[in-house]
Amino acid sequence: MELKEYIIPLKKWWWLIVAATLIATVSSYMFARRQPYNYQASTTLLVGTAAHDLNPTGNEFYLAQQLATTYVEIVQRESVRNNTLAALSLPKLPPFSVRMIPNTQLIEIAVVDSSPARAQAVANELANQLIRLTPSNPEQEGQLRQAFINEQLNDLEVKI
Repeated sequence: MELKEYIIPLKKWWWLIVAATLIATVSSYMFARRQPYNYQASTTLLVGTAAHDLNPTGNEFYLAQQLATTYVEIVQRESVRNNTLAALSLPKLPPFSVRMIPNTQLIEIAVVDSSPARAQAVANELANQLIRLTPSNPEQEGQLRQAFINEQLNDLEVKI
């Protein structure tokens, strides 16, 4: 077959090819325009003492990875979801995922929502709820320190 035999039908039906392309383009644009925008917000948590310890041992690193795996499971628990809903006064949580970044001590919480502010708020609140459940909760440590300081002050006042 010669090239001419392929070109003749294209010349005859060019308008149909253009029309089909135009219809497909316009319908795709209209469909895409009707779809709501989805935003993703994520927060990353460091598990363990790597931020404070300049020379962590292999055991400490392994333990932190095991803790991270456990924390990933805890974030997905109903109690954490319910506390997050209550803290943000939401009727339901948007879709979220929690994963441990492989070979690290990091946990990533990602939330997808049509509102960027809500996605960010949910990601941060899920992280806060997890932190509240950890044994070394900074709020609890602060409260314990404050109680200790108050006790020491009371003892000093009595002695004075």
